[in-house]
Amino acid sequence: MTDPFFTVIMPTYNRAKYIKKALNSVLNQTFKSWEIIIVDNNSTDKTEEIVINFKDKRIKFYRISNNGVIAVSRNYGIIKSSGKYLAFLDSDDWWRSSKLELCYNEILKGKKFVYHNVKIVRRKNQFFLKNIAFFRSLNNPVYNDFIENGPAFASSSVVVEKELFKKIKYFNEDIPSNWDDFDAWIRLSKLNTEFHVINHALGYNWVGQDSGLTPEVQIEMIFSFKKKYIDNSKTEKDYLPQWCVYALIVSNFRIKDYKNSLFFLKKIKFSKLSLFKKAKLLVLILIIYSKKILN
Repeated sequence: MTDPFFTVIMPTYNRAKYIKKALNSVLNQTFKSWEIIIVDNNSTDKTEEIVINFKDKRIKFYRISNNGVIAVSRNYGIIKSSGKYLAFLDSDDWWRSSKLELCYNEILKGKKFVYHNVKIVRRKNQFFLKNIAFFRSLNNPVYNDFIENGPAFASSSVVVEKELFKKIKYFNEDIPSNWDDFDAWIRLSKLNTEFHVINHALGYNWVGQDSGLTPEVQIEMIFSFKKKYIDNSKTEKDYLPQWCVYALIVSNFRIKDYKNSLFFLKKIKFSKLSLFKKAKLLVLILIIYSKKILN
């Protein structure tokens, strides 16, 4: 039996109500040379039962304890992989049937890192879908683009050559989860890697209330990023890229920490924002000041 071309890495934890849709989206791919490595963080729901019921030898299931660090699960899956290229799919996301075939076509042209747009899904049976907010083409040098403009794509859109990924020693297990993937792309950009974009939505990204990206997690991620990539760089004291400032304004507002939300509002450059973000911040300002008056 020949090795598959793609290994799909799928970490999971208590995603019984989503994982079947994710797996079916891989089974329905028009490109058939693949395997799925599912790394389950000792789920307490019916995740394992659902996976086993597929009865497909290309689906491989492992249970580990990752102590809350998703990078551990992703790296374990990579170590167990047989494919030449790695594709990442969160267990609550799913792909369109042409995803792997279209990525394969770009790989035949010499691309080693491919990503694409995805659609945002916030609730079951959502009729109107929009493209993910942080998808964009990257400008060179890519490292500078990542630092100044933040994440550019969803991890469930990424396909990367395994040998290339080995050069950065996979995902960093020593930083907070929820940005280990972004950290990996930043480190890859230092290798002068071409980040090839397919400007079509080839997947769907679940961002419901149980997606894990809470405002508290977002704040933790921003300050972890600042400590690693900003504090030791040649920038002015307390410098933060505008994407970080915007995220801190919104995240602090969501946890009703209006004092910190106002603090970061003073650091935002409205001229650099999209019309949508300007409108959103103006609404937040009005709400914050109305609450201050009422209190």
